[in-house]
Amino acid sequence: MNSRDSVSRLRKLLIVGAVCFILSWVIPYPLFSAWRDSLRYSQPKPTASAKRSSIYETFSVIWLDDVSSPDPIIDGLWLAYVPTDYAEIELVGLPPAEYREQFSSILKGEPQLLLLPHLRGPLVGSVILDRNDIRELTHAIGGVYLMGQKMDGEGLLNYLASADVTQPDDVLIRQGAVIQSLLAQIAVQGMQIDLARLLDVPSLYTLEKTRLDELVNRYYPLSTEAVRVHPLVGSTATTP
Repeated sequence: MNSRDSVSRLRKLLIVGAVCFILSWVIPYPLFSAWRDSLRYSQPKPTASAKRSSIYETFSVIWLDDVSSPDPIIDGLWLAYVPTDYAEIELVGLPPAEYREQFSSILKGEPQLLLLPHLRGPLVGSVILDRNDIRELTHAIGGVYLMGQKMDGEGLLNYLASADVTQPDDVLIRQGAVIQSLLAQIAVQGMQIDLARLLDVPSLYTLEKTRLDELVNRYYPLSTEAVRVHPLVGSTATTP
């Protein structure tokens, strides 16, 4: 074989190799793209119907300035969505400025019509606390940790009072932080907590004692994963 034939054969091999290399990238790409797209659209996505597949009851948690006042002011209003299978509780904070003067001493709570857009299931009852109750609750669990500091009840109230009232989000975010700090400390103490003392702190319950006992039996001792705290910040839209 002369040198001219060798060069020609080498050239053909290089051309064939280059074509194979290009095809090895070009052909699989549409196949990969189709597989990627099919995977993307085949993944199950949460839908409103799926989210609402559980049956819920709603409980309101109302913070007042002074429960003994003839016209108490609402400092905070949170709704607890409790699924009947006793999975995760969702605790949703509503913008307090909208409900500040709406507490009814006769009804011992909010007029249900005002809460209707935010309810998930029937409104079963309320837990009502005032600022003195917050002090007592914090003392009963030995204080809480917030913003890297250990605080007593007075410290928590000062933290809440320092919120910018012209910014409803700031008020709600601080309330959410306080709730999370209280829940975290209760979870840390676990079975060692004085449960009877804790349940005696709120000034008023409007739910039946048997229902309260059932909730306690299901969620005690408390786990930090049992409650998700969710302030409705940035919008006053209805709860999804």
